[in-house]
Amino acid sequence: MVKRFWAALAAVLVMGAAAACKRNIDNQEAVRQAVIDYLAKRSNLNVSAMNVDVTSVTFRSNEADAVVAITARGAAPGQLMSIPYRLERQGDHWAVKGKADAGGSPHGASAAKSTRRRRGASCWRIATRSPRGTSNAETMKRVAILGGGPAGAFAAEQLSAAGLEAIVFDEKLAWEKPCGGGLTYKAYNQYPFLIDNRTPKKLIGETVLAAPKAGDVRLRLRKPILIYSRFDLNRMLLERAERAGARIEKARVTEITRSAGGWQLKTKSGALDADFCIVATGARNPLREVGTELTRTDTMAALGYYVPGDREQIDIQFLPNLEGYIWVFPRAAAIFR
Repeated sequence: MVKRFWAALAAVLVMGAAAACKRNIDNQEAVRQAVIDYLAKRSNLNVSAMNVDVTSVTFRSNEADAVVAITARGAAPGQLMSIPYRLERQGDHWAVKGKADAGGSPHGASAAKSTRRRRGASCWRIATRSPRGTSNAETMKRVAILGGGPAGAFAAEQLSAAGLEAIVFDEKLAWEKPCGGGLTYKAYNQYPFLIDNRTPKKLIGETVLAAPKAGDVRLRLRKPILIYSRFDLNRMLLERAERAGARIEKARVTEITRSAGGWQLKTKSGALDADFCIVATGARNPLREVGTELTRTDTMAALGYYVPGDREQIDIQFLPNLEGYIWVFPRAAAIFR
């Protein structure tokens, strides 16, 4: 009789412990750990440099839908990405579901490989987003980025690394221009990859300013300015975006319209639907009522030319009867003016 009692009690305790184990993973910390484990498997992500927080989660038996906020450590407030995940219970832990199970890869690793196109290959047909009513946890958000300059390329890299489908449209991609290759200490200190790379560059520690009837003044910089060829800088950023999984389309967007659930972009080759749109076209914006609307009075002409030589300072000079200035930015292989 006593033995039966203790056997029954042990069975009850075992069942209770099993139930407790099952209940214990129905919490945000268990879901957060599952997302971290999933992100750690991606070779292009440094999880130790990221903050991962579960902002909401819904549990349904052996599945869970969660929204996760991901930010880079040290990033300014508000610079976060909210990404939906679907997870499944696997014993005593959660696991992010793959493409075959959740209806779409949460981070698009396989999709990025299959849809990435060569630069200049823009022969795509109309592509649409998921039908209305589809759960956000079942589809990866698509972001169209207009402009492949430094801002657009960097945005594409960050969005792709965070798990979104990023597509860059630019009719020129990397190209040379008279200005835009100088980076301050504030930029390369916050983003060390801007200085820690193999792209040709030059560090300059002095600047000379000159103006009519005022003479000149020499400024010794506390932190050097980093100078690239604009072509080299832009190409480096686009290559980083492509390695992160972004699609790079050498195409001009001719029209953009707002729809009920997102945006539709048109080029000469077709149309594309996107959930979000980033306009990073700068002064070369060909679209009306989207992005920066510049008039003739807002712009100035800039001319540039190369001067072979070696110089260790930046020169900026204001001239009489000229609304503007001239400058000399030394580069690794030549002086650009």
